Amino acid sequence: MKKTLVSLVLLLIAVSPALAQNSADWHGCWCGGYSTSPKTVYCYEGSGFSGGCTSQINYWNTHAGVFSLGANLSAIGAPGNGKSEVNCPITTSQASSVYGYSMQSSLYGVALMEPSSAFGNFNECESIGSPNGQPSGQGCTTWTQADVLINASFSSGWTTSYTAYDGKAVVATTVLHEVGHTLGFHHVFQHFSTMNYMEDDSGWFVTRIDANSVRDHYPTVAKSVTDAAVYPFKYGSSQYAETYATFSPTSVAAGGTVSVSNLRVENVGNASSLSNVVVTFYLSTDSSITTSDTAIGTMSWSSFSTWWESSSAINLTVPTGTTAGTYYIGGIVTVNGSQDSVSLNNSFVVRTRSGSSGTPRALTVSTGGGGGGGTTMNETESNNSRTYANVVSTSGTQVTGYISSSSDVDYFKVTIPGKKTLSVAVTVPATTSIDYDVRLYNSSGSYLTGSEQDAGINEAFTYYNSSSSSRVYYIKVYRYTGYSTTLPYVMTVSW
Repeated sequence: MKKTLVSLVLLLIAVSPALAQNSADWHGCWCGGYSTSPKTVYCYEGSGFSGGCTSQINYWNTHAGVFSLGANLSAIGAPGNGKSEVNCPITTSQASSVYGYSMQSSLYGVALMEPSSAFGNFNECESIGSPNGQPSGQGCTTWTQADVLINASFSSGWTTSYTAYDGKAVVATTVLHEVGHTLGFHHVFQHFSTMNYMEDDSGWFVTRIDANSVRDHYPTVAKSVTDAAVYPFKYGSSQYAETYATFSPTSVAAGGTVSVSNLRVENVGNASSLSNVVVTFYLSTDSSITTSDTAIGTMSWSSFSTWWESSSAINLTVPTGTTAGTYYIGGIVTVNGSQDSVSLNNSFVVRTRSGSSGTPRALTVSTGGGGGGGTTMNETESNNSRTYANVVSTSGTQVTGYISSSSDVDYFKVTIPGKKTLSVAVTVPATTSIDYDVRLYNSSGSYLTGSEQDAGINEAFTYYNSSSSSRVYYIKVYRYTGYSTTLPYVMTVSW
């Protein structure tokens, strides 16, 4: 694995504190739970619900080995049998006749503990002073069995899809929440947690609060795991408090700028701090965001401990040579240059929200010289130092260059007006034998930021000149491995 950058990318239109992490940290609260772990749990997954239970049992297990999965059930479970069962789903008549529980069509699901008194006599953590842990004086003990009932007759219907969920409830979101109750966790109504009431496309995550809670409540089975998460929304201090990611404008000429807002990043794993956390933004021809898409910007932290939310827009530049058409914008978070094993929260695509529905938000790109005249130039040697750097004088310039030997590096000089954002995007040769990277330096030669993706992956970064005056910067394109006299890189420089 190649080395990654360690400095903070000043991507937002603000001074560097805009990327500061939030020092306020919080855990959930619990009352009761299983006396021993792991606890064997059994899933009944009816028609249309396949994987809806087992996937979420495994998701909780990512951070603490609280469950072991028994063989899937061929029919619904029952109370009083000493087995913890997730009925996914159960009809209202079965809930009534088997469990003695009346479910209305407005109820997603419910968790039933035996004995129920062991769960305490309160609803949300905030009602008893927002404790981090188990409160005293609430009658919290342990239970022998905890069953989950997922309502087959829920009014909107159900889906197991994470992408085509428009208008329906997502099975994973409700199962994750209700299984959380079987672990002893109470509602968290003022923070970002699966134990809050949230929209279906934001409640299917084990968040930092949830992971902290399960590790604290079940310390003997807590796991060591790296889990950096990026979410396409910010979260407020109430129920259903999502502010979803968006971008504007929705139509732009190649070389123009798009502003993305409302993102959240978390350290969900057990490490007190993660090194070299980078969110790379991509322009994609479809709604599946991968590293094969076109990188159009990054933001990064050399050390990341808790969580962060965007406080202002993030400016991204569409490369000048982009073919006219329909595109989508999303991002991928990496730690030390790689995605971690918890894939559900590693990437996102910006979606257009309407109630409980969401479809990918489209960006229409037209030809033209947005952001500056669409100028082209060829890199010329010798430009192996700042002294002999090629000058890029026009925003939107597309540079074609070659790294032609093992000692070749290419420098470019740009002058960025005050309060402007420099965007650099490099399309690299499409081969795994060549790995080019790009860095930015100030006029004194001090390193500022850059991009160091793996071989065959395009590079991009953004840097904001927070000064009111113009500043001179130097862009350096160099090889990590390989070189070619016939395969060029193409760099778009805009501000």
